[in-house]
Amino acid sequence: DGKDLSRYAEEQWPNLVAYSRFCDDCVTSEEKCGNWPT
Repeated sequence: DGKDLSRYAEEQWPNLVAYSRFCDDCVTSEEKCGNWPT
């Protein structure tokens, strides 16, 4: 349901932002981004 998906996205947003930033760092350093940062 749309509300559940929206709530999930809100809950996961900080992780998605962190992962996006992590990937940007990987690309900048010419490294592959295959792992979720822990």
